[in-house]
Amino acid sequence: MTIDLTTRIAHTAQIIVASAACVADPTGVSAATMANTGALSLPEVFKRNPDAETELTKPIAKALKKSLNKPTFHMPADGKKLLPQMLDGARLTADDLTGCGLDPDLILGMLLDRHVDPEHRSAEMAEAFCNWLHPPLTELLGNTEFIKTLAPKIWATALGDLRHIRETTDEIAKQVKVTAQQLDHLTTLPRDTLELLASRFEIPTPHQLPDAELLDALTNKAVQYRSYRALIDGLDDRVASIANLKGAAQDAAERLDFQTVEELLARVDTVETEIAANTKQARAANALLQGRTQQAYTLLTAAADSFASVDPVEPSRRREAYGKMLHDYGMRFAGNGLELAARIWDKGAQDLDCKAQGDLWACLQNNLGTALATLGQRESGTARLLQAVDAFELALQELTQDRVPLDWAATQNNLGNALLALGERESGTARLPQAVEAYELALQEWTQGRVPLDWATAQNNLGNALLALGERESGTARLLQAVDAFELALQEWTQDRVPLQWATAQNNLGNALLALGERESDTARLRQAVDAYELALQEWTQDRVPLDWAMTQGNLGNALKALGQRESGTARLLQAVDAYELALQERTQDRVPLHWAMTQNNLGSVHLTFFDKTGDPAHLDRAETHMQAALEVFNIAAPRYAEMAQEQLQQIAQRRGISG
Repeated sequence: MTIDLTTRIAHTAQIIVASAACVADPTGVSAATMANTGALSLPEVFKRNPDAETELTKPIAKALKKSLNKPTFHMPADGKKLLPQMLDGARLTADDLTGCGLDPDLILGMLLDRHVDPEHRSAEMAEAFCNWLHPPLTELLGNTEFIKTLAPKIWATALGDLRHIRETTDEIAKQVKVTAQQLDHLTTLPRDTLELLASRFEIPTPHQLPDAELLDALTNKAVQYRSYRALIDGLDDRVASIANLKGAAQDAAERLDFQTVEELLARVDTVETEIAANTKQARAANALLQGRTQQAYTLLTAAADSFASVDPVEPSRRREAYGKMLHDYGMRFAGNGLELAARIWDKGAQDLDCKAQGDLWACLQNNLGTALATLGQRESGTARLLQAVDAFELALQELTQDRVPLDWAATQNNLGNALLALGERESGTARLPQAVEAYELALQEWTQGRVPLDWATAQNNLGNALLALGERESGTARLLQAVDAFELALQEWTQDRVPLQWATAQNNLGNALLALGERESDTARLRQAVDAYELALQEWTQDRVPLDWAMTQGNLGNALKALGQRESGTARLLQAVDAYELALQERTQDRVPLHWAMTQNNLGSVHLTFFDKTGDPAHLDRAETHMQAALEVFNIAAPRYAEMAQEQLQQIAQRRGISG
């Protein structure tokens, strides 16, 4: 049976309002059941408030239908059909509304987390889903009378968190014991047990993962789990301390010592707040173990806000700490962990007086900049990177060289990273000298004798900035300076001491040698570059650091391509194609679109060289396919690269004319 659009829109509106109605009437079991299944009967749902159907449902239905038929936002193909399906499938419930603090943005984020169908999870469809539902949700949750009916439910939820602390702690502790024993011996477990563990952590399709990748995913989860376990272990002691404080308050009351009673009860209040916050933090860690970043963000935000009555600055302190949980998750896994970390740090900074709480404010700004810079490097465009530069420059207003020299140097280094990333995407070179200057400033305090590993970090970063400048300038002076900087970094970044950093410097040294080799007639530098990349791959393995491994495979492909262009035969070119295709195993368009496009462009360039050597027109077709795919991303994310891709496409057209 086909359901017409009007019926589906009414159904959708009913789901929103009926779920909310269940909050107002938590005893309405039939209403709750219907809200969860979608089999709604409005007269029964609203039997205690017959005006609700008219006041809430009909206007929402009308707004939803109008928005689908005449959208004010970008409507994807099949959006009219898929958007109501997405709301059905997300199963909005009463707990969603209260659990997200009646925040429409948080509710929508939680609903999006539930979708597994690829056509529902696309960025285009997710944006349309939010644009479609945000106005009616906001209208509903902004209804004054309706919010009054929600208050008892919200208060009961908060009390329930405290009332069941011990029961929850005991239950989780039992689960911790069993799982922790397995996580401590992952390498000894059979494959079926590893898959079962992965399913408990909600790792997608564990049965399809290779052994090494599955073990790596569980190893990362084990790191998270141990932090989570520490949070759980600390809860029971605080519960016991409340009993002691309350007992002391009772004794003081017997003595009619009311001042002591007040002091003790105030401490009880503080400890209970701490317990409730720590419980939410543990729940957030639990949510992250299952990949539920939006739920973790909601819990951590509520935990931070709960301290407002204790100390007006404490919520920002908590946000500084809680944000690191989301940031660490975002660095290890895909998803929106970094974006949520940036949001929680930004809120913490906004709530502070930058002069009165300068150090904390600057710390939050620096953290915010770090998250934004990483997001900017992963995404196309420059907006995040520009925001990161602003955040670091704000932090430097308080973190001065005279007062906190090492923190000042760290922030200068971070600023240099953001400027370098911007400079690599912009067609001009103005950002690159600024990056060089920031790194040189950092080296004023990060000296080899004082902080050798940090000194090596700044030398490596300086080498990257000099390399980027050298690639755009004529001559080899900047490139030679870059080689010197990387070799200095390798004095402290040794393979035995810090193997991953050693691999970083080897990869970057390979980049500088490659750039030099392309400008010299001799091929010695190119062969040295190949050697440097192969050294880097000793430590940067696919299982260990997949994106770094992919980057080095791409760089190795570049060096092999350059050698293949100068040598007779096609052996080096075939090796280059293999390296690029290996890189694309991890450099996917969804994960790192700009790097994916660069690798596609490089594959096109190899096939262009193949055509020049063999005359086979099939290589022109392959070259054009790869370069057109790259150009679509470059036009949005990197205009400088777009110009290069256009030039190469013109070369393909010229060769077609000659060969035709």
